[in-house]
Amino acid sequence: MGEIVDLVAKVKKYYKPTPLEIRNFFIIVFVLAFIISMNEWGPGQEFQLMYGLFNFLISVIIVAISFFFYHSVQRIVGLNLGYKVEYQLWSFGIYFALIIAFLTTAIGKTIWVFIPGGILIHFMAKHRIGFFRYGLNYFGLGTIAFTGPLASIILVIILKSFAPLIPSFILTKAINFNLAFAVWQAIPIPPLDGSKLFFGSRMVYALGFTTIVAAAILLYINIPVWIAVIGSILIGVICWFLYYILLERSLWKGG
Repeated sequence: MGEIVDLVAKVKKYYKPTPLEIRNFFIIVFVLAFIISMNEWGPGQEFQLMYGLFNFLISVIIVAISFFFYHSVQRIVGLNLGYKVEYQLWSFGIYFALIIAFLTTAIGKTIWVFIPGGILIHFMAKHRIGFFRYGLNYFGLGTIAFTGPLASIILVIILKSFAPLIPSFILTKAINFNLAFAVWQAIPIPPLDGSKLFFGSRMVYALGFTTIVAAAILLYINIPVWIAVIGSILIGVICWFLYYILLERSLWKGG
Protein backbone atom coordinates (compact mmCIF):
# COMPACT_ATOMS: atom_id res chain seq x y z
CA MET A 1 0.00 0.00 0.00
CA GLY A 2 2.85 2.35 0.85
CA GLU A 3 4.43 1.79 -2.59
CA ILE A 4 1.16 2.73 -4.32
CA VAL A 5 0.84 5.91 -2.25
CA ASP A 6 4.46 6.77 -3.06
CA LEU A 7 3.88 6.21 -6.78
CA VAL A 8 0.75 8.37 -6.74
CA ALA A 9 2.74 11.15 -5.07
CA LYS A 10 5.48 10.86 -7.70
CA VAL A 11 2.95 11.00 -10.52
CA LYS A 12 1.31 14.12 -9.07
CA LYS A 13 4.66 15.85 -8.68
CA TYR A 14 6.65 14.73 -11.72
CA TYR A 15 4.25 13.47 -14.41
CA LYS A 16 3.51 16.83 -16.01
CA PRO A 17 5.22 17.12 -19.43
CA THR A 18 7.31 20.11 -20.42
CA PRO A 19 6.04 22.69 -22.97
CA LEU A 20 8.45 21.19 -25.52
CA GLU A 21 7.02 17.71 -24.94
CA ILE A 22 3.48 19.05 -25.37
CA ARG A 23 4.48 20.68 -28.66
CA ASN A 24 6.10 17.45 -29.82
CA PHE A 25 3.00 15.51 -28.76
CA PHE A 26 0.81 17.61 -31.06
CA ILE A 27 3.27 17.26 -33.96
CA ILE A 28 3.41 13.48 -33.57
CA VAL A 29 -0.36 13.13 -33.24
CA PHE A 30 -1.21 15.27 -36.27
CA VAL A 31 1.48 13.76 -38.51
CA LEU A 32 0.62 10.15 -37.67
CA ALA A 33 -3.11 10.89 -37.93
CA PHE A 34 -2.55 12.46 -41.36
CA ILE A 35 -0.63 9.36 -42.49
CA ILE A 36 -3.30 6.86 -41.42
CA SER A 37 -6.06 8.93 -43.03
CA MET A 38 -4.37 9.65 -46.36
CA ASN A 39 -6.52 7.13 -48.24
CA GLU A 40 -9.73 8.39 -46.65
CA TRP A 41 -10.43 11.77 -48.25
CA GLY A 42 -13.26 10.54 -50.42
CA PRO A 43 -15.06 7.35 -51.50
CA GLY A 44 -13.13 5.69 -54.29
CA GLN A 45 -10.91 8.21 -56.07
CA GLU A 46 -13.26 11.14 -55.47
CA PHE A 47 -12.02 13.93 -53.19
CA GLN A 48 -14.54 15.24 -50.63
CA LEU A 49 -13.27 17.79 -48.11
CA MET A 50 -15.82 17.18 -45.34
CA TYR A 51 -15.55 13.41 -45.72
CA GLY A 52 -11.76 13.65 -45.44
CA LEU A 53 -11.82 16.06 -42.50
CA PHE A 54 -14.16 13.74 -40.60
CA ASN A 55 -11.82 10.78 -41.12
CA PHE A 56 -8.82 12.92 -40.20
CA LEU A 57 -10.52 14.02 -36.97
CA ILE A 58 -11.28 10.39 -36.06
CA SER A 59 -7.63 9.55 -36.77
CA VAL A 60 -6.43 12.42 -34.55
CA ILE A 61 -8.57 11.13 -31.65
CA ILE A 62 -7.33 7.56 -32.13
CA VAL A 63 -3.66 8.55 -32.33
CA ALA A 64 -3.92 11.01 -29.42
CA ILE A 65 -5.50 8.44 -27.08
CA SER A 66 -3.14 5.67 -28.23
CA PHE A 67 0.05 7.72 -27.94
CA PHE A 68 -1.05 9.20 -24.60
CA PHE A 69 -1.61 5.69 -23.23
CA TYR A 70 1.68 4.47 -24.74
CA HIS A 71 3.83 7.20 -23.21
CA SER A 72 1.89 7.48 -19.95
CA VAL A 73 2.74 3.86 -19.18
CA GLN A 74 6.41 4.63 -19.82
CA ARG A 75 6.31 7.73 -17.59
CA ILE A 76 4.57 5.96 -14.72
CA VAL A 77 6.86 2.91 -14.87
CA GLY A 78 9.86 5.24 -14.99
CA LEU A 79 8.69 7.18 -11.94
CA ASN A 80 8.14 3.92 -10.10
CA LEU A 81 11.76 2.99 -10.81
CA GLY A 82 13.09 6.41 -9.84
CA TYR A 83 13.49 8.01 -13.27
CA LYS A 84 11.75 10.95 -14.92
CA VAL A 85 10.91 10.01 -18.51
CA GLU A 86 10.96 12.42 -21.44
CA TYR A 87 9.81 11.69 -24.99
CA GLN A 88 11.99 13.21 -27.69
CA LEU A 89 10.82 13.92 -31.21
CA TRP A 90 12.94 12.50 -34.04
CA SER A 91 12.62 14.98 -36.90
CA PHE A 92 14.17 12.64 -39.45
CA GLY A 93 11.66 9.94 -38.53
CA ILE A 94 8.76 12.34 -39.03
CA TYR A 95 10.02 13.53 -42.44
CA PHE A 96 10.83 10.00 -43.58
CA ALA A 97 7.36 8.74 -42.57
CA LEU A 98 5.69 11.56 -44.53
CA ILE A 99 7.83 10.96 -47.63
CA ILE A 100 7.06 7.24 -47.62
CA ALA A 101 3.35 7.96 -47.08
CA PHE A 102 3.16 10.38 -50.02
CA LEU A 103 5.17 8.13 -52.35
CA THR A 104 3.17 4.99 -51.57
CA THR A 105 -0.18 6.81 -51.66
CA ALA A 106 0.66 8.00 -55.15
CA ILE A 107 0.98 4.37 -56.31
CA GLY A 108 -2.20 3.19 -54.64
CA LYS A 109 -1.69 2.12 -51.00
CA THR A 110 -0.25 4.11 -48.12
CA ILE A 111 2.51 2.37 -46.17
CA TRP A 112 2.55 3.34 -42.51
CA VAL A 113 5.95 4.14 -41.04
CA PHE A 114 5.79 5.11 -37.37
CA ILE A 115 9.21 6.23 -36.11
CA PRO A 116 8.49 9.58 -34.40
CA GLY A 117 11.09 9.32 -31.63
CA GLY A 118 11.98 7.67 -28.35
CA ILE A 119 12.49 8.28 -24.67
CA LEU A 120 15.23 9.68 -22.48
CA ILE A 121 15.38 9.13 -18.73
CA HIS A 122 16.57 11.56 -16.06
CA PHE A 123 18.08 10.22 -12.86
CA MET A 124 16.11 11.11 -9.70
CA ALA A 125 18.78 10.50 -7.10
CA LYS A 126 16.70 10.52 -3.92
CA HIS A 127 14.06 8.28 -5.50
CA ARG A 128 16.61 5.62 -6.51
CA ILE A 129 17.98 5.02 -3.00
CA GLY A 130 17.64 1.35 -2.14
CA PHE A 131 17.37 0.19 -5.76
CA PHE A 132 19.72 -2.39 -7.25
CA ARG A 133 21.97 -0.63 -9.81
CA TYR A 134 21.51 2.76 -8.19
CA GLY A 135 22.50 5.05 -11.06
CA LEU A 136 21.55 5.34 -14.71
CA ASN A 137 21.84 2.09 -16.65
CA TYR A 138 20.89 0.72 -20.04
CA PHE A 139 18.78 -2.11 -18.64
CA GLY A 140 16.57 0.29 -16.67
CA LEU A 141 16.19 2.52 -19.72
CA GLY A 142 15.36 -0.47 -21.92
CA THR A 143 12.80 -1.82 -19.48
CA ILE A 144 10.99 1.51 -19.33
CA ALA A 145 11.15 2.01 -23.10
CA PHE A 146 9.75 -1.42 -23.91
CA THR A 147 6.68 -0.93 -21.74
CA GLY A 148 5.50 1.42 -24.53
CA PRO A 149 5.06 -1.26 -27.25
CA LEU A 150 3.64 -3.56 -24.58
CA ALA A 151 1.12 -0.85 -23.65
CA SER A 152 -0.02 -0.63 -27.30
CA ILE A 153 -0.62 -4.39 -27.37
CA ILE A 154 -2.55 -4.18 -24.08
CA LEU A 155 -4.66 -1.35 -25.50
CA VAL A 156 -5.56 -3.54 -28.49
CA ILE A 157 -6.63 -6.30 -26.11
CA ILE A 158 -8.81 -3.81 -24.24
CA LEU A 159 -10.34 -2.54 -27.50
CA LYS A 160 -11.13 -6.07 -28.63
CA SER A 161 -12.73 -6.80 -25.26
CA PHE A 162 -15.12 -3.86 -25.75
CA ALA A 163 -15.57 -4.40 -29.50
CA PRO A 164 -19.41 -4.55 -29.41
CA LEU A 165 -19.49 -1.02 -27.94
CA ILE A 166 -17.21 0.60 -30.54
CA PRO A 167 -18.15 1.43 -34.16
CA SER A 168 -16.40 -1.06 -36.43
CA PHE A 169 -14.58 1.49 -38.61
CA ILE A 170 -13.11 3.19 -35.50
CA LEU A 171 -12.25 -0.13 -33.88
CA THR A 172 -10.46 -1.45 -36.96
CA LYS A 173 -8.42 1.72 -37.43
CA ALA A 174 -7.49 1.92 -33.73
CA ILE A 175 -6.42 -1.72 -33.64
CA ASN A 176 -4.38 -1.47 -36.85
CA PHE A 177 -2.67 1.72 -35.70
CA ASN A 178 -1.68 0.35 -32.29
CA LEU A 179 -0.41 -2.94 -33.69
CA ALA A 180 1.68 -1.16 -36.32
CA PHE A 181 2.94 1.41 -33.82
CA ALA A 182 3.98 -1.30 -31.34
CA VAL A 183 5.99 -3.19 -33.97
CA TRP A 184 7.66 -0.09 -35.40
CA GLN A 185 8.65 1.19 -31.97
CA ALA A 186 10.06 -2.21 -30.99
CA ILE A 187 12.57 -2.17 -33.88
CA PRO A 188 16.16 -1.74 -32.56
CA ILE A 189 16.97 1.44 -34.50
CA PRO A 190 18.12 4.44 -32.41
CA PRO A 191 16.37 6.46 -31.12
CA LEU A 192 13.31 4.18 -31.22
CA ASP A 193 12.30 2.54 -27.96
CA GLY A 194 13.28 -0.94 -29.15
CA SER A 195 16.91 0.13 -29.42
CA LYS A 196 16.97 0.95 -25.70
CA LEU A 197 16.13 -2.61 -24.67
CA PHE A 198 18.38 -4.09 -27.37
CA PHE A 199 21.43 -2.32 -25.94
CA GLY A 200 20.27 -3.02 -22.39
CA SER A 201 19.92 -6.78 -22.81
CA ARG A 202 19.94 -8.76 -26.06
CA MET A 203 18.45 -11.77 -24.29
CA VAL A 204 15.47 -9.84 -22.94
CA TYR A 205 15.09 -8.06 -26.29
CA ALA A 206 14.91 -11.39 -28.13
CA LEU A 207 12.01 -12.40 -25.92
CA GLY A 208 10.28 -9.01 -25.93
CA PHE A 209 10.54 -8.24 -29.64
CA THR A 210 9.37 -11.64 -30.86
CA THR A 211 6.48 -11.59 -28.38
CA ILE A 212 5.38 -8.15 -29.57
CA VAL A 213 5.56 -9.15 -33.26
CA ALA A 214 3.77 -12.44 -32.63
CA ALA A 215 1.05 -10.67 -30.63
CA ALA A 216 0.60 -8.09 -33.41
CA ILE A 217 0.19 -10.80 -36.05
CA LEU A 218 -2.14 -12.98 -34.00
CA LEU A 219 -4.31 -10.05 -32.88
CA TYR A 220 -4.46 -8.73 -36.44
CA ILE A 221 -5.82 -12.00 -37.90
CA ASN A 222 -8.73 -11.75 -35.46
CA ILE A 223 -8.46 -15.00 -33.54
CA PRO A 224 -9.79 -15.11 -29.94
CA VAL A 225 -7.83 -12.75 -27.69
CA TRP A 226 -6.85 -15.41 -25.15
CA ILE A 227 -5.41 -17.60 -27.91
CA ALA A 228 -3.46 -14.64 -29.29
CA VAL A 229 -2.03 -13.79 -25.86
CA ILE A 230 -1.00 -17.35 -25.00
CA GLY A 231 0.27 -17.99 -28.52
CA SER A 232 2.40 -14.84 -28.61
CA ILE A 233 3.98 -15.68 -25.25
CA LEU A 234 4.77 -19.24 -26.40
CA ILE A 235 6.22 -17.99 -29.68
CA GLY A 236 8.30 -15.42 -27.80
CA VAL A 237 9.68 -18.03 -25.41
CA ILE A 238 10.50 -20.42 -28.27
CA CYS A 239 12.27 -17.69 -30.24
CA TRP A 240 14.14 -16.60 -27.11
CA PHE A 241 15.29 -20.19 -26.53
CA LEU A 242 16.40 -20.56 -30.16
CA TYR A 243 18.25 -17.25 -29.97
CA TYR A 244 20.06 -18.42 -26.84
CA ILE A 245 20.99 -21.79 -28.32
CA LEU A 246 21.98 -20.61 -31.78
CA LEU A 247 23.56 -17.21 -31.07
CA GLU A 248 24.07 -16.16 -27.48
CA ARG A 249 25.61 -19.37 -26.19
CA SER A 250 27.94 -19.61 -29.15
CA LEU A 251 29.11 -16.04 -28.52
CA TRP A 252 29.91 -16.89 -24.91
CA LYS A 253 31.85 -19.98 -25.98
CA GLY A 254 33.70 -17.99 -28.60
CA GLY A 255 34.63 -15.41 -25.95
